[in-house]
Amino acid sequence: MKDVAEAEASVTGCPSGLACENCNHFAEHEMGTPSPMLFSCSAQQIQDYVAACFSSTSSTPACSAWFKQDSGTCSTCVKSVSEGASYWGPIVCGNACGPNSGGCVDLVMHTESDEINRGGVGSCGDLVAASTSCLRFACGGCVGDSDVTKCYQSAATTTCLGYEADVSSLTGNCAAIDIDATTTAVCFPTNDAQNVDFVNVFCGTGP
Repeated sequence: MKDVAEAEASVTGCPSGLACENCNHFAEHEMGTPSPMLFSCSAQQIQDYVAACFSSTSSTPACSAWFKQDSGTCSTCVKSVSEGASYWGPIVCGNACGPNSGGCVDLVMHTESDEINRGGVGSCGDLVAASTSCLRFACGGCVGDSDVTKCYQSAATTTCLGYEADVSSLTGNCAAIDIDATTTAVCFPTNDAQNVDFVNVFCGTGP
């Protein structure tokens, strides 16, 4: 008789048709406490880090070189952490790495005290973290903008539907960000300038 792990591993045939999409059950991770290290990076350091590691033209060699030459407090702040860590910086890694948008939302909205891991009732950041973790779980095996985009669109309506609905609800904890373009632009970066603003929330002058 198959155990649960084997049964989940046997799930195939995602609606998207992408072999890289993981349609197995997602086990939610509780968001780690956002851990900003304000003023640990100068504006120039943030720009250089984003260009090397977190931009449309970044590369593994360039990122490795940046960390090698910047071994101080800035590199400590921007260093990625795993989803299992108690404290999350700007970059979090599960099946894939990406921005800690949930932590950013709570820092920008000053709702850290609402976070479940701080004894709160639950914050928008908690919901965002669960949603983004689910999408990375589902699509961490995909490469290339086209497949990743297609996978995210599929997972948002299947594997991660409940988490996405919690974030987009106009009456839930994230209702405020659905009408707040500033928070959306800072915490869900889609271009290099927004990437700089995002890292600044954690490692620069703050929100």
